[in-house]
Amino acid sequence: MNGKFHYFGTWIDPQAALDRWLDQKDDILAGREVRQGAGLKVRDLVNAFLNSKTRLVESEELAKRTWESYDRRMGTVLESLGKGRHVETLRPIDFEKLRAIFAKDHGPVTLTGDITIVRSLFKYAYESDLIAKPIKFGPNFKPPSRATLRKNRQERGKKLFDAPQIRAMIAGAGSQLRAMIYLGINCGFGNNDCCKLPLAAVQLDKGWLEFGRPKTGIERRCPLWPETVEALRAVLAKRPEHETDRVFITKYGNTWEPKSTTDNPISNEASKLLKTLKIHRKGLGFYPQATKGIEGTR
Repeated sequence: MNGKFHYFGTWIDPQAALDRWLDQKDDILAGREVRQGAGLKVRDLVNAFLNSKTRLVESEELAKRTWESYDRRMGTVLESLGKGRHVETLRPIDFEKLRAIFAKDHGPVTLTGDITIVRSLFKYAYESDLIAKPIKFGPNFKPPSRATLRKNRQERGKKLFDAPQIRAMIAGAGSQLRAMIYLGINCGFGNNDCCKLPLAAVQLDKGWLEFGRPKTGIERRCPLWPETVEALRAVLAKRPEHETDRVFITKYGNTWEPKSTTDNPISNEASKLLKTLKIHRKGLGFYPQATKGIEGTR
């Protein structure tokens, strides 16, 4: 057709060949590039999906940390569904097995993220015209119920530091981590806020901080406590000259930007402090829990 040979399968499976022809014929006869519908493999879909997310990272519309969370989940998808498996052959039972694999090592909250990302993978395939029709996930490939999430929160207990613990953290922290803790309890700052805080956002003479949320761009203006102002002045007094405009610079001359989703300098420093104070416990760190124990802190 159009001067080219096209193959749709073998004589052993004539129905599959016919289905592939019906899926591709409109593109072939129109002289367009053939969609990968019938021949799209899970590996190719995952690569296309991650490449699309990489372009968003490059345009600063998606955080590298978020990309890494996609990448980790895609490894499980490839292992469970099979790299060479044709997307068109996937059935609800395949997604039930995938969910079970995620659920084996992940709690209800993380499992909710797993399922959301997998669904977005196949939504991308359909909306990008890589497959001709939406994938059927079946009735069981859905996030845990609200009741399950509530029970899980109750079992884990409240993730809060009380006022004496926060005072102990402030007393035991170095100058930079101390200022970050004050920003956490004063302004609700998290790791990302602290590591990206620019010098221009801090108005110490006026006692105000104006800094939009890095992820959403939502404007934010916060009155600073005298203790927070004092802590920030101590940081700026020792801050070395640096090409970046960030408030916080490590002793090695680097920013506090995380190297990966599992290597966050602020979380690491906070964890060391908590262990020294003997108040460290799993799941409780600088953010978001440290910013929640506000009541009674002062």
